[in-house]
Amino acid sequence: MRFIVIAFALALLMAGPATAVQKPNRGQCRQLTKQIETHSHTVARAQSRGNAMWARATQAQIDRLDQRRMKLCPDLYSPSARAQALEKMKQLAKMAAQAAVSFFTMGAM
Repeated sequence: MRFIVIAFALALLMAGPATAVQKPNRGQCRQLTKQIETHSHTVARAQSRGNAMWARATQAQIDRLDQRRMKLCPDLYSPSARAQALEKMKQLAKMAAQAAVSFFTMGAM
């Protein structure tokens, strides 16, 4: 009986790290983003050369990489995260423009 309990406890300890969901590191997400960017340039090159088959195949690869990136890094590259980041950048640019106008007009505006 004691052997069974010990074996069961060891099995649980061994299975714990294997079944844990690993969080992807940012390097993997960046690598996928760089691959997508590189392939998008390749699509433009294929279209400029008039090679539709090459462009379709490369676009399919981009779609596969994008789906993989969405699964791996949903919080970084989801459309809602992109929209939020874009909105923050717009607000920051607006504040910087207001500060610049105040500075260069010496507070007259």
